[in-house]
Amino acid sequence: MNPLLVGALPAHLAALTALNASCENLAVEGALEGDRRKIYHAVALDPLTSAVLSLEEIETMVEEMFDANRTLLPRFYRET
Repeated sequence: MNPLLVGALPAHLAALTALNASCENLAVEGALEGDRRKIYHAVALDPLTSAVLSLEEIETMVEEMFDANRTLLPRFYRET
C-alpha cells in the first residue's frame, strides 16, 4: 500500500470521519476489555444504526449478535 496525500478534509467530512473513528475506537476498547457496554455504546453511536433503530432495538440487536457468536467471544461471558 502506498499512502496518497490529498490535503485537509473539508470540515463536514472531517467531522464524519472523526465520529466513525470514535465508534471504531470504542468498539476496539470494548473488545480488548471484554466490556459489553462499550460495544453497545459504539453501535448506538453509529450514525446509520441510530438513524433506523431505537436504543432498545440496538440493545436487543447487540445482545443477539453476542449470543450468535458466543463460542467465538468467551471474554464476554466470563463468570464473575
